[in-house]
Amino acid sequence: MKIIHRCRVLHDGWGMDNSLWVAENEDGSRKIQTTRHGMNCEVDCKALDHKIKKTQESLDGLIAAKKLCS
Repeated sequence: MKIIHRCRVLHDGWGMDNSLWVAENEDGSRKIQTTRHGMNCEVDCKALDHKIKKTQESLDGLIAAKKLCS
């Protein structure tokens, strides 16, 4: 298995690790993984979609706040 992509995950709480990666198996299949309290775990697409939505909402709020200060 090799890691083909790595990114940082932002959390709106505490106690979560912040690395996420896509691993590719020898047969070409891929899976998304992260760590939870130091232990590797798989992330399904529904959970990733939720994380993307929450992160985008946060980014949109930050951009709106910056515009109000400019």
